[in-house]
Amino acid sequence: MAQIFTFSLDSFKITDTRSRHNDTDYVSFTLLVKSANGAGTPKTLTKSMGDVNNGTHKVGLTFSGIPVNPTDTVVLNYLIVNTGHGNPSQVVSGLESAGTKLATAGATALGGAIGSVIPGFGTILGAAVGFLAGEVTNLLNADCDGGVAAEQTTMTFNEMMTKTAKGTFTQTTKHPGTDSAHGCGGNSMYFVTWVMQSHP
Repeated sequence: MAQIFTFSLDSFKITDTRSRHNDTDYVSFTLLVKSANGAGTPKTLTKSMGDVNNGTHKVGLTFSGIPVNPTDTVVLNYLIVNTGHGNPSQVVSGLESAGTKLATAGATALGGAIGSVIPGFGTILGAAVGFLAGEVTNLLNADCDGGVAAEQTTMTFNEMMTKTAKGTFTQTTKHPGTDSAHGCGGNSMYFVTWVMQSHP
């Protein structure tokens, strides 16, 4: 029998921005529920966070009431990019495309570069930088623009049930930034929190 789950990209905390002062962040959150035969269509939510500096910033992107069968596998990913120079609609469509391709292809989309990170938890930012630049074409090349956080995880039904045995599972992942252009801030540091809940 299917179990109902809620998945939320709750917030992120910045201790160091990629830009000298404010980052201009866009966020995507992608969910794929795959059946035993591999069928499933990724869904992506996006949000423009505007200009953000050090501190905690509420995202609040949520997939609620998602039925998951015992033979299903769930793939979740989020991507956060700092781009103050791109056309907002192009950034959003690029993130949607990137999130979908990552969820569908996993490590293959990154040329297998993330190795054992999938299906575990952890940042894939280093491996995703080139991939993101290709997807968000010409939007991450100006000044201090670039990816600041990326994570993907794959979970079986049993793993999800174990993690949510007490109702709620919370994951916070540290994302050390990649090198930015000369004249920007130091390497960025983001901590992203997502939450998974099971419902009776």
